[in-house]
Parts: sequence; structure tokens; C-alpha cells
Amino acid sequence: MVNRKDKRINKKFIVSFDVDGFEKLGLVQNISKSGICIASETCVPEEKEIIIYIAVPGEIYNLKGEIAWCKSSENKSDTVPDSMGIRITEAPSEYLNFIEYLKHQNIVQGQPEF
Repeated sequence: MVNRKDKRINKKFIVSFDVDGFEKLGLVQNISKSGICIASETCVPEEKEIIIYIAVPGEIYNLKGEIAWCKSSENKSDTVPDSMGIRITEAPSEYLNFIEYLKHQNIVQGQPEF
């Protein structure tokens, strides 16, 4: 099992990310203050810098990170995406509040209301 700094919250929502000036879409698998797992059709090399854009009503969080790992799907069908783990290196304080909100939603209702 991987040692993680912060407990991950299992949430699914669409994000966009930028690598080398190319914007892509991905689906968040889990998220925390210090990391995020994104499923995507693109596998980005380890240690590559990435910018992630998380849009929620009334707010867009711009995060900077570094690819910790990338797992290519063995089944290259349209239904099985690649996934990548991202170590967050820069995040605004509002993002940390958003994570606390998601934790609370997990405990209280099971789903975020955004």
C-alpha cells in the first residue's frame, strides 16, 4: 500500500489539465490536499509538471503539480482510461477549503453538492 500524506476522498468529477501547453480532460478518481488521481486518455510521463483546473460553481482552482506515476491501461478500448497520480506542489488556500468541504460532504451526505 502506498504511504500518503493525506487521506484521499473518493469523488468523481471532470477536470481539465495542461501539459506542455496542451489542454486535456480527465475524470478525478480521488483527491486530497496533497494529491489527486485522474483518469484520462493521456498518460503523462513521471515527474512532468502539470497544471490542473478544477471548476466548481463560482470558483476555478488552478493547481500546479508533478506526475508521481502513470498507469497505462492494458485494454485500450474507449471504456478503460489510463490513470495518473499527481503530487500537488502549489494550491490556493481556497482549494484547501474545498477539500475540507468534500470531507464534510463525504461524512454527512455521501456526495458533494456542487
